[in-house]
Amino acid sequence: MTATPFAPKSALPRPTWLPWTVGAALLAAYAFLMGDIYGLRLLTQAGIYALLVIGYGVGVATNVLLAVFSGYLGWLIVAIVMSGIYIAVEETLEKAVAAELLPRELRSLGFGILACGNAVGDMVSSLYVGLLLEAGYSTAAFGIAAGVGAAGVLWMLWLIRAKMGRP
Repeated sequence: MTATPFAPKSALPRPTWLPWTVGAALLAAYAFLMGDIYGLRLLTQAGIYALLVIGYGVGVATNVLLAVFSGYLGWLIVAIVMSGIYIAVEETLEKAVAAELLPRELRSLGFGILACGNAVGDMVSSLYVGLLLEAGYSTAAFGIAAGVGAAGVLWMLWLIRAKMGRP
């Protein structure tokens, strides 16, 4: 196994997935319990959108952090924790919000479109990030991800403004 520019072989402890998994599991459990106990109906529509934007913003910040500091173990651990937060918010809130916002007769179609979009995005991002990391371009790999994510967050903000009747 050869070291990559992303993380030298000796720099990472073996269970690098552990902080991410623990953080994601705890945050997902918390989000599930809060949603189950209080439900999304208590949140205003603007509050739901704000939570999504914040969650996706954490994903963008994670990619920026990886683009700039991917060679430093301490920052890598911070990025792993942030990634767990982002995934916990995205995995729990995205589907719950879709269920709340879609009319009952369109939920199956909406979930299918959501899953398809997520799958295509996962495939494309995995391919280009993997290729760039293998070639030694970690800054480009995560910088592109941060740029595309930021564009998505800005587009979401624009759509929210339009939906709420603001120019």
